[in-house]
Amino acid sequence: MGQPEAKAAGFNTSLTVARALAGDERWRRFVAALPPDDAALVEHPPLAMSWLPLERVIRIHNAIFRDLFDGDPAKAFELGRRQFQSDLSTLYRMFIRVASPKYVIERAARIYETYVRNAGTMRVTDERATSVALVVEGHPSREPLFYEYLRGSIVATLEMTRVKAPSVRILEVGFDSGRWVYQLTWS
Repeated sequence: MGQPEAKAAGFNTSLTVARALAGDERWRRFVAALPPDDAALVEHPPLAMSWLPLERVIRIHNAIFRDLFDGDPAKAFELGRRQFQSDLSTLYRMFIRVASPKYVIERAARIYETYVRNAGTMRVTDERATSVALVVEGHPSREPLFYEYLRGSIVATLEMTRVKAPSVRILEVGFDSGRWVYQLTWS
């Protein structure tokens, strides 16, 4: 298996959203404080179809969570939510609106590997009428705010299905194991 990598498309969108959430002046100060190689990547993002070393993406995201967002879980969540909403094309949005929530969630779990490769898996378990569990295993990030960011992406998926009262909570925290379990519910 190769090194863990992240697709530049999602990374680039996360930078755009983080800048919008922080404001231009705070963003400039944040970028200026990054190590030079990370600042260069942030200022000149690669082509969307490129793959980046996941270690580098995690390092930059952790800096965003810690330094730009002051460790605020709500901001990490909102970054994931808005980034995912921005990444979906109009065609996918139309598809999501007509498909069942369970089908969309199952597809999203498979699509996970279009955003990262060699970085674990995401799968649906414990399917019920208006809930599922989503298991993320093997992702190298041990940063709790990354999993808030991911929770935001999952909520965005549910919101796009037009279900009522979408909720995503973390059931199992995998700081040591690398296994995180989310409970998704809706009405």
